[in-house]
Parts: sequence; C-alpha cells; structure tokens
Amino acid sequence: MSAARRLRNFPRVRAARPAAMFRHMQNCIRPVPRALAASLALLTLLAAGAPLAAQDTAAHSSGPAPRRWVGIDAAYTSFSGGYDAWQFVSVSLANRSAWGTAIGRVNYANRYATGGLQVEGDLYPRLGPSTYLYLNLGYSGSSVFPQWRSGAELFQSLPDAWEASAGYRQLRFNGAPVTLLTGAVGKYAGNYW
Repeated sequence: MSAARRLRNFPRVRAARPAAMFRHMQNCIRPVPRALAASLALLTLLAAGAPLAAQDTAAHSSGPAPRRWVGIDAAYTSFSGGYDAWQFVSVSLANRSAWGTAIGRVNYANRYATGGLQVEGDLYPRLGPSTYLYLNLGYSGSSVFPQWRSGAELFQSLPDAWEASAGYRQLRFNGAPVTLLTGAVGKYAGNYW
C-alpha cells in the first residue's frame, strides 16, 4: 500500500458529536494536563469549523477518503528508576488535492520537566502514476525538539507490489546538523489497513 493511501486511511475527525470527541481526547491524553487537552480540543473544533467527533478508521476505510481532515495523536511514555514520564500531543490539519496531500502539524512535548512546541509541514506531491515525494520542514524554539528539521524522500512503486525509496532526514540542534540518509525496498504482502 502506498504512503498516500496510508495517509488517506489516517484516523480522521469529522462533523458529529463534540462530547464524544472530548471524551476520546481525555482518554487518550489523560496524563497531559487538562488545560492542554482542552486547548487542543478547542483548536480542533475551530480549525474544522464544525462540531467534531473521533471517527474509527476501520469503519470508514471502504468509502472515499475525505478531502480535508483533522488528526489528533497522543503518547505517554513512562520509565522506571525515578525518571519523569514523557508526554507528546499533536494536532494535524490535512488537505488532499489533485496534486497530492499537504499536512500542517503542531506538536507539544514535555520531556525532562520541560515543555515545548514545534510546528511542521509535510507535503506528498504526486510526480506520476507510481511516483510520489515526501517533503518535511519543521521549526521549534524549544529545547525538547530540534530547532529545525527537514526531510525528503522519493517513493517509486515497482511491479508485483514492490516499492523502493531513497531520501534524507536532517535535524539541526545548537551544534552541527545530524543528517541521515534513508532508503528502503519493501513488498506489500496484503492489505492490512
């Protein structure tokens, strides 16, 4: 399955019941302070321009993908040995068009008792019927994220459900940038989405 299709099947938020969305968010990000959860819920409601509720991906994956959607992601990682837990929350706004998909994202993280925000954008332009590109650019003024991050990767579908890609990721902290070269060859064994 192509990354563009995986993006279309990403859990979405649609017009429905706002109370259900708030309950879902509180369950997902219970360890994060309630003020942050309420702020993210309000941002989601305002960005979509309608009352929203979490939508289960599996129940709607057979229909056409929406043109625009909102995504909410949360993670809580705890450690033994007296270390503080890490908290992460992200709100994404996406738009799918004839040329590809664009995603804007705001991330919040709390690590080592320090919180910070990061903004980033992803583009998935289609270059042809079996070729697409991934582009990423992000910025943060906080020490819990790299100051700048960027990435690019070219994906090519191959015969018999194979796919190949090559690209890079770069993280810029206070010192020299960290650059990673990426590449993969994979075969899709079935549709598990």
